[in-house]
Amino acid sequence: MYPELTQFKNWLKCQYSNSSASVHYSSDLALFFSFVKKPPSKITPQDVDRYISRSLRQGHRSSTINRRLSALRTFYYFLSIICDSPLTCPALPRHRLRKAHPLPHVISDADIQTLFAYIDSPRDTAMFLLMLECGLRVGEVHHLSMDDIFLENPSHLIVHGKGGKQRIVYLSPPTQEALQGWLNNRPVSNDRAVFISEHGKRLTVAGIQYLLRGHCEKAGVKLTAHQLRHTFGSRMAEAHLPLTSLQSLLGHKDIRTTQIYIHLSGGYLQAEYDHAISRIGTPRPAGNSNNNTKSQYFPEAKAVDFIGYLDKLPGWLAEPIGAYCSRYSLVKDPIQQTRNRLSQLTSVLRFLVSYYAITCSTDITPKLWFAFAETRLKSGIKPASLNTTLRILQTFLKFVSDSGHPVCERMLEVRPLKTSEPLPRAITEAQLNRLLKLANPFDYAWILLMAHSGLRTCEIRNLRWQDVDLRRRTVHIEESKGLRSRIVFLSTPTLNALGQLPKTSEWIFTYNKQPLSSRYCQSRLKTIGKKCDLQVTPHQLRRTCATMLLNAGMSIFGVQAILGHKYVDTTLRYARVHDSVVAKDYQQAIKAVTQKKSARSLL
Repeated sequence: MYPELTQFKNWLKCQYSNSSASVHYSSDLALFFSFVKKPPSKITPQDVDRYISRSLRQGHRSSTINRRLSALRTFYYFLSIICDSPLTCPALPRHRLRKAHPLPHVISDADIQTLFAYIDSPRDTAMFLLMLECGLRVGEVHHLSMDDIFLENPSHLIVHGKGGKQRIVYLSPPTQEALQGWLNNRPVSNDRAVFISEHGKRLTVAGIQYLLRGHCEKAGVKLTAHQLRHTFGSRMAEAHLPLTSLQSLLGHKDIRTTQIYIHLSGGYLQAEYDHAISRIGTPRPAGNSNNNTKSQYFPEAKAVDFIGYLDKLPGWLAEPIGAYCSRYSLVKDPIQQTRNRLSQLTSVLRFLVSYYAITCSTDITPKLWFAFAETRLKSGIKPASLNTTLRILQTFLKFVSDSGHPVCERMLEVRPLKTSEPLPRAITEAQLNRLLKLANPFDYAWILLMAHSGLRTCEIRNLRWQDVDLRRRTVHIEESKGLRSRIVFLSTPTLNALGQLPKTSEWIFTYNKQPLSSRYCQSRLKTIGKKCDLQVTPHQLRRTCATMLLNAGMSIFGVQAILGHKYVDTTLRYARVHDSVVAKDYQQAIKAVTQKKSARSLL
């Protein structure tokens, strides 16, 4: 292997002396260089592209690939320090993959009882109870020392977490009893570790995981050490522990990480949802047909027609467009994403080629972009849509630049057009009911899923029966927009509507025995809307869900969890508090303030 890697490994041991990062980074770099088979000075961004594509084909997660790329960036940072002629890092910002945000897997009470019934070792019982009832990570159990234990009231531990951060964790009575039982029987050892092996040495992380797998095999259950920690987080959220306190107990740096457990505390969130949705009236569906009244056909294309999109574009543009739009992608519907990229990109480039006869990528300048934007604005295109086109054009030009071709650097600095912030385009509850009265049972079901549960169009199209639990009245949305997973709840009308649909396919909603096309919901809403003199889009139904739930008394954080937004500010842009609700809240608040003033004046 290359001498720079050996030097880097020694530097890592100094830089991360109290962390396992040196081991992981060294391993990650060894994997990368065994694939590219080139010295560090010869690595190109295209080599990184090939490595990412190969890793995705092998089924590696985006988080794993990002960690390996982080090791590569750190390596080139190290080279920039020690080398007289610093090398340019080939891992570019565009190589960072979107991370998936799946919901943590929580263990059922039955599996927990079964597992602990088969654990007969005082040491192992104490170890796994620390994870289950105190939320410790397996690495934190491994690092736990005798000096970190304080069994006086309140009994607690000092835990050494990720990044060298320390926190205090409190012991439940069963955990304290189990830990005391192990300490009473712990063999004498020179090692200050709480949990030691039969040889008197500190148990390794791999050793703890091996012990858990052995107990799981005997009990006939499947779970991991980290699932025990997730179960603790979920239980605490269900017990209404404040989010900030849960964040402290789990040792999370960002409270958004802790918020994921709100999704898992089904009873708490569902009670809030049920209270809000019960205040919203819903009419019954019209007719008995489970299909559409009009014979329309919406084909589901199996591949992208690159030739059609690239027609009349010169070869020097067609080739990089094809490479850019067919890059690796982690979205649920990569074909639709590729179509969207092609449509946005080729529309602006075809305009520039037709009107300005550009002959190379350096000819694409801000002056030409603003000429295109002015023309499109006059034709009625919204600034927000043009900003989407600008973003795609700039990322395309950055891709061309990273591939070694010159571009106009000023084009990458163009700022988006200023956009206004109109009120959210939700429809009223009365307008929603007019739509529902005219919808057949098939359309009625998916309209309610969007308006009562906040599903997106792509989530409707990808929904399968296995994702729906009619008994618990929940739907599991797997890695949707931003690769975020969440659990949403079903209102009683939605539950009844789904119960009446035939189960003729693994997909809940099909048309002509095929999953719905990307245009189906929009087309049907347009047709139904014409009958009741409404112009409605699918996304307005999702905004309507946010507005109705908020005004029916659900907290903004509850609405955020239902819609699956990363930031609460996004939810606030979706939902508008009605003036009547603001007035009512104000009257109640001012009444409480007045009563407090009166009480203080009597003292």
